[in-house]
Amino acid sequence: MLDYQDIFGQRLQYAMKKRGVTVKELSQKSGVGLKSIYGYTNGDKGPSLVKLVAIGKALHVSLDWLCGMRVKEDENA
Repeated sequence: MLDYQDIFGQRLQYAMKKRGVTVKELSQKSGVGLKSIYGYTNGDKGPSLVKLVAIGKALHVSLDWLCGMRVKEDENA
């Protein structure tokens, strides 16, 4: 069975690294707290829908990719 919290955390880390965004910068851009983002990247917890949307917008990634529902990342997102 897939663990979507782990997939989300891994993809969140990947998107942040690819875009050169730190946890602090993502927190500022998305309005999501630092502790929450650290929890997501560690796979300790998953975001609410509102926070998920804010993170997706801040990183310019689709939610289905970020959540592990799609294999490839949108290159033009």
